Amino acid sequence: MLLLPFGVATIIVLALYTVDFSRDVKQIVYLIYSSTYVLLILKMNRNYVFAKKTILDLKHIKYIKSWVFIMLGMLLVVYVFSNYIFSTYIYDIDTIVLKNFYISTSALWFLIALYILMNPIILYGEQLLHNELITKSINEIEVWNKNKLKAIDKSDKKVEKKIAPSLNTLQSALIQNELNLMLNFKKVPTLKELSFELGYPQSHIKFLFKYYSYYSFGEYVNVLKIKYALHLIHTQYLQNHTIDSLSTKCFFTNRSTFFKNFKKLTGSSPSNYIIKHSQP
Repeated sequence: MLLLPFGVATIIVLALYTVDFSRDVKQIVYLIYSSTYVLLILKMNRNYVFAKKTILDLKHIKYIKSWVFIMLGMLLVVYVFSNYIFSTYIYDIDTIVLKNFYISTSALWFLIALYILMNPIILYGEQLLHNELITKSINEIEVWNKNKLKAIDKSDKKVEKKIAPSLNTLQSALIQNELNLMLNFKKVPTLKELSFELGYPQSHIKFLFKYYSYYSFGEYVNVLKIKYALHLIHTQYLQNHTIDSLSTKCFFTNRSTFFKNFKKLTGSSPSNYIIKHSQP
């Protein structure tokens, strides 16, 4: 469908160069072709606007809506300008027609280029959207607190002194590790593997979980699984898979354990959560 306008344009150009049509015929051909092209673009956008959308589509529209309106506006302006110029200068030589067309439209394309440079989200919208969805699944269940949640035991004073200079760095590394897991969750990490991955002693990680986390490390393992489940839900995994498949994908051994942990951490069952977050 997208190649059709280009194919038709190629045929028209070849025909115009092969046969010596009058300028009036050329103008009529251009008017018909450009009008059809614009109508097809408008129809395509209309179909997309009124089509049923997933959560991901709705979020994507937020990123591209302004850009689409501007491009459609520019398309209509170029359409009007080009037909006006080709009809006004129809009896002039080709170089004059093209010169007037380029002068009239170059400023418009300059404004488009300037708008893109000032709004890099147009170029990187998909990546930013994906990062937003991952971050949303990370932040939906709060794990860490910047301040101590309880007084330090005497037995942990030595560890506190050792970890103090790198406390914020370690906490940031754990959060970044969660983000990485959402992208490539192949297995549930053990404390030893997490220590090796981050390059910190196990005692430091245990200390952080004990005093700066709302969950023990054993509970944190299930938190990671549910966060991964939320990420999959938000990225439309359930469009082609069942909830049982989601449970298995998130490393739960059975459905009941998955439902129990999901409700405990999100406040609702998977089914209710999906219904709630499927609304525009």
